[in-house]
Amino acid sequence: MHYTFNLTNTFGLTSVLTKQQSLEESFVESSISDLSILPSGPVPPNPAELLSSVSMDTFLKQAMELFDHVVFDTPPVLAVADAQILANKCDGVILVVSSGKTEIEEAAKAKEI
Repeated sequence: MHYTFNLTNTFGLTSVLTKQQSLEESFVESSISDLSILPSGPVPPNPAELLSSVSMDTFLKQAMELFDHVVFDTPPVLAVADAQILANKCDGVILVVSSGKTEIEEAAKAKEI
């Protein structure tokens, strides 16, 4: 996401979860009105553990109080556990597939997870 909006990824979600930076100072206002972005931040040695942590639950509660909608852009659901962990913490999931590229069987398997 930080590539799309031409943002640095020096600080972000991992910085908030590891208490290196506060939630409020980590969000970046985008060029789109009323859209704030929180980059992922540096890749930690234990992403799944960090996303499963109490810090993540606290982050979600704070983010939902600050914003009308909270959307996560995750790695592919079949590649790593990150998307599965976050899906279990969210109200809904939008599965994005590449038309003509994603195999139907892979999309079906991702949907089941």
